Amino acid sequence: MIALLSRRPSLCLIATVPAMLLAQVPAPRDVVLNHVSVIDMAGRPLQRELRDAANRVVDPFRNGLWAAPPIYNTPITLMDLVIAASAMTLQQIKDPVPNVQSIPRGSVLGVGVSMAGGGAGDVIRLVITAPTGATFSDNPLTFTTTYRHSFWFWSSQLSPTPGVWTVSIFVNGVLVQSETVIAP
Repeated sequence: MIALLSRRPSLCLIATVPAMLLAQVPAPRDVVLNHVSVIDMAGRPLQRELRDAANRVVDPFRNGLWAAPPIYNTPITLMDLVIAASAMTLQQIKDPVPNVQSIPRGSVLGVGVSMAGGGAGDVIRLVITAPTGATFSDNPLTFTTTYRHSFWFWSSQLSPTPGVWTVSIFVNGVLVQSETVIAP
């Protein structure tokens, strides 16, 4: 594991764990390191944000911070699935309350996802299955660019059919999470 550590804004310390080999690398003067960046054994970054004195994200691939930048290819991953008994909003995904368990028949069902990584060609698919077992809604979304973190949301007016509705999220054709909502 490799960690980028600093207690002083003028110096970056790169530590290789468990060997704890330290190398000193000068940091740009306007960068205040207020986050720890950790890279897993495969070299994938687990925390990717440095912020400058104005609290803006510093892009390590610009301004000469990397001599040879690694390719950003973080695999797409579902971080959170949010289900609401109303139209979904970005704020509901960023600061979610517990998912609804019950919803009035015929009302609007809002679904939001928070995704990590992903690149052109990756597909998120929301499928809502009616109590009858039939697919009520099938909404694929194909990425056209690379994302570090993204939010996506849908809202659907459900039919008045009573019973258990199923919300399923697929990533690149693989079911990653499924939740049920009861319409009594």
